Amino acid sequence: MTKTTPKDEDINPSSYNNSQTIDDSHSKLIAARQEVQEDPKPTKYAWFCLGLIMLISIGNQWQRYTLAYAYGYKGDAGSI
Repeated sequence: MTKTTPKDEDINPSSYNNSQTIDDSHSKLIAARQEVQEDPKPTKYAWFCLGLIMLISIGNQWQRYTLAYAYGYKGDAGSI
């Protein structure tokens, strides 16, 4: 049985040129980043949700205002 040692070309192939592979992966990365950076247009459902949240928050503020007024109102009794 003979023992084989790896050749220098197998360990570190100096003749292998991977610049084409790097260029391809770089262009794919740039294309992927451009796809991510594009903002999609809001849909009708998104506007509906935004409007609903705004109505809920307005109602909440009105409720807080009226309750604060009701607790602070003394009426005809004055200060007893």
